Amino acid sequence: MDLNKKLLVVDDSQIQLVVCVNQLKQLGFEKIAVAKDGGKAYSILEKGSIDVIISDWEMPEMDGLELLKKVKTNPSLQGIPFIMLTAHKDEKLNQEAIQFGAADFIVKPGTPDLFKEKLKAIM
Repeated sequence: MDLNKKLLVVDDSQIQLVVCVNQLKQLGFEKIAVAKDGGKAYSILEKGSIDVIISDWEMPEMDGLELLKKVKTNPSLQGIPFIMLTAHKDEKLNQEAIQFGAADFIVKPGTPDLFKEKLKAIM
């Protein structure tokens, strides 16, 4: 797992954002950008240099699934691995994200070990 990769964490919940960033830092990641919704995240992505996206599903403005679809239809962004962070325990709903190009999903609350497992698998 390459700890020099730059991650983008997207979540409208400040608490969840802090928890996720702290867990990633525990794993050794230092390059972490954050956004509070899909629109802000997409602006960050358009500027380049993001290696992995970890996005909440339910957010105002542009939700995680909309962000995923937008990323995967943009030729310059579609290769960025995308992990959906979700409270949905409905396997069918989570598989929808996989169908649209998500590399994987994490059901909240994530743990450092779970992040490590998922990130290791896609890097």
